[in-house]
Amino acid sequence: AMSRLRVNQQGLSDKNQAAMAQFDDPKAVESFVGLPPRLWDKAATMQKTACSNRITKKARLLVQASVAIEILTFAPMRISNLQGLRLDEHISWQAGRMRINIPRQQVKNDQALDFLLPASVSKRVKCYIDDCRQHLTTKANPYLFPGRLGKPKDSTCLRNQIENTLWNEAGIRLT
Repeated sequence: AMSRLRVNQQGLSDKNQAAMAQFDDPKAVESFVGLPPRLWDKAATMQKTACSNRITKKARLLVQASVAIEILTFAPMRISNLQGLRLDEHISWQAGRMRINIPRQQVKNDQALDFLLPASVSKRVKCYIDDCRQHLTTKANPYLFPGRLGKPKDSTCLRNQIENTLWNEAGIRLT
């Protein structure tokens, strides 16, 4: 009954069109495309000069944001699917490249998601998993973006982390 009340809209909403208009500026595109490597460099510099564990954790969270942004760039999905990515269920490796596979039952639109990420992105994700992620959680947490008590990171927290990083580091506002 509810499906009859839905209005079928063609194309992007006004809100999404406004968000995409930012990328009409070539400088914004350049800033966005170059953001992940810049974030990794910034995090490395922060860790080298860290005088406390707090700064080191901030650097690791910057790397985590970079990984989330890169995954969303090459594997567009809802934040709930990103948040729920499990190392033991959704992620596999093929010839050094990361494959994300989310069954249709776990996707809002009932369409399975299957993405093979570029080698450069896969290499950074692997580095995050091996070097950063372990310091943000206990080993028992199976999520790519771990939260507390064996659960995934809170979706609002992950969304804010991504939005704030894009705004603070590249001047790009997401909706």
